[in-house]
Amino acid sequence: MALDNQLFFLINRLSEVSWIRLAAPVITWLGDVKIVVSALIILLLIAVFRREWRRFVLAIFITVAAVSLIGILLKPLTARPRPYQS
Repeated sequence: MALDNQLFFLINRLSEVSWIRLAAPVITWLGDVKIVVSALIILLLIAVFRREWRRFVLAIFITVAAVSLIGILLKPLTARPRPYQS
């Protein structure tokens, strides 16, 4: 738990850094579902136009599978009660 507390305070001190305060909303916005889906559609259209859509679909499939597998494997290993749950 000591490591958890150290990470908590480290992350909270980062909010005092001005560029992080500016970058955090932009990074959050980039992760919005509408932005991600729009970017994927644009990339798919480019791939279709270049006749490389099979590679694109394969890359998306591998990415989704890898992220899912990492989530399944790592989540139980790093499970901790949330601060409001402890």
